Amino acid sequence: MVERLKNGGSALIWIIVYMLFFAFSLSFLWESGNLIGLSEVNSSNLLNKATSDFIVNIAWALLFIGLVYRKNRRMADIGLTKESPKLVIGLIIIYFGMFLLNQDFSIHGFYQAYFYLFAVAFSEEIIFRGFLFNQLEKVTSMWPAIIISGAIFGFMHAILPSIVRGDTFSQFLVKSMSELGGMGILGSLFYIFLYKKSGNLWVPILIHAILDYSRVFGGA
Repeated sequence: MVERLKNGGSALIWIIVYMLFFAFSLSFLWESGNLIGLSEVNSSNLLNKATSDFIVNIAWALLFIGLVYRKNRRMADIGLTKESPKLVIGLIIIYFGMFLLNQDFSIHGFYQAYFYLFAVAFSEEIIFRGFLFNQLEKVTSMWPAIIISGAIFGFMHAILPSIVRGDTFSQFLVKSMSELGGMGILGSLFYIFLYKKSGNLWVPILIHAILDYSRVFGGA
């Protein structure tokens, strides 16, 4: 029990460190004029955009995979299994089909498909479901783990809009409350349901990517 509590507390500390790094990194990029929007990606800024996305998001997901694997030597402990292979392959085909239907084979088009799959879906599902939820569930139970990881997941989505708006810290806290329910807890419940039913974190990763990537068809 003590060991499980220690692991849960360690997971929360790691997530807090990640949140602080995320917030300060985006704030620095914004204030220095180097925060590149997805719609602005082109050949001249591709390397800068890819580097910042990797450092702020993907590298942390890989770090958390490494932390779990180093301790247990099992990728399954972070949700990356071989379960539901037909579903995973089907979702990959759907995502690739969406890319073809989008008919944007420019640098911007390719980066959009990469961004939603890896910088967003892969990173968020690994960090908040594969790492945080799984570690918390071992300490408490499924529902407290869903609520805590979901609230933090929603809270994270308020950081960038607040930086762009120039909110004070108190304004940020007030406005972040609106993200805790829908985007946070309910969103996490949906992705955790997919994860639990399929037994494979690749399923919510790919569905997350498909849902986010579908925005490009509406001109977003």
